[in-house]
Amino acid sequence: MPRVAPRTDRRAGILDAAIVCFAKHGVGNTTIAEIRAVSGASVGSIYHHFGDKDGIAGRVYLEVLQRYHDSYLEALDACTSGEAAVKTTVLHYFEWVAAHHDAARLLLEARQSPQVAESEKEIRAATRRFLALVHARLARFVASAEMRELSPAVLTALLAAPCAALAAAWVRGPRPKDAAEQSNALAEAVWRAVRAESATGSTTTMEAKRRTAASRRTRK
Repeated sequence: MPRVAPRTDRRAGILDAAIVCFAKHGVGNTTIAEIRAVSGASVGSIYHHFGDKDGIAGRVYLEVLQRYHDSYLEALDACTSGEAAVKTTVLHYFEWVAAHHDAARLLLEARQSPQVAESEKEIRAATRRFLALVHARLARFVASAEMRELSPAVLTALLAAPCAALAAAWVRGPRPKDAAEQSNALAEAVWRAVRAESATGSTTTMEAKRRTAASRRTRK
């Protein structure tokens, strides 16, 4: 297996190599020797950064999860409306999956593996912190009456579960030709599910005005 591109950050280089190996061989079948060969790092360096063989998969999983969390929160911070925030939640997820196929496969398929399960407590804690940050950012759009007031559990299910279900099919095979259409359709569906009635009314009113204007132009 060829080495990954050299990284000045040794830890990041080992992480990238582990992701490649896990994708090729599976978490349970990957050896430290394979990660060493791909990364170019010494066994001692791997153990220094990620611990022993039994713990490396969980620690790699946690770091990949943090990479996704950081990228999404950065994208969410740029949103100025509830609609943008919700659609960005969906679209950024699929953009990240497309750009980091092996890492996305690890997150979607390796959570229940015994090796990753060793870090389940830390993974749950990281996820709780992440969701608290997400809900805090989205709360402003509930306050502005753009989004419905939903419990954190329901909002998380609506935003995350459909994305994970669709992406799981993508990572098992080639990216579908209509991937953009699928992700855009899902983004629109999720927005319709969480938008407030006032936002719905506003959209309906604007659409009605457009139809009326078009009708008048036709009669002329």
